[in-house]
Amino acid sequence: MTAGDIAPRMLENARKLCVEAGFVIETRLFPAEGMPFTDASFDLVTVRVAPHHFSSPAKFVQETARVLQLGGHFLLIDGSVPDDDPETEEWLHEVEKGRDPSHGWFLSRKAWEDLVRGARLNVLRSELHPRKQPNLDWYFETAATPPDNRKRVLGLVHEASDHVKQALRLRIEKGKIVWWWPMLTLLASKS
Repeated sequence: MTAGDIAPRMLENARKLCVEAGFVIETRLFPAEGMPFTDASFDLVTVRVAPHHFSSPAKFVQETARVLQLGGHFLLIDGSVPDDDPETEEWLHEVEKGRDPSHGWFLSRKAWEDLVRGARLNVLRSELHPRKQPNLDWYFETAATPPDNRKRVLGLVHEASDHVKQALRLRIEKGKIVWWWPMLTLLASKS
């Protein structure tokens, strides 16, 4: 098993967790869009809650297809945006970019499916599941969001349209700002 990331700290954490669980793992520092492996090196490529930070999801999917063996699988889990809802998509991106400047872009389920099929992988399963963002303050702390950015994000939350509020179930719950965003699980294979 090999774990890759562009952040050394993420790799250190992955190594520590795997060792604690009794797994042997190799870690490699590299961008997702440029995997340093030969063609057909892996039978499984997985990624979880990271692709929205990638500089080019299309290059990442092409690299995934290249390093997968025939019969291999690709499993992606990441935040997404509703298909054909540019207003909600724009709101989510503004909030995410304000909260965490390393945020790139959430892709819709349809956009991911198109990228995967364009890389000659077969989509076996593609589902959106609502995932609750249970406390905006916790979210700020996790990303160490600077005070000015927090203020901007809070403004976006309070100025959200009725459409965005309904689409994401954005509300105050027990004194906390919460919403539900689409989480995509996509499974594909190389044949």
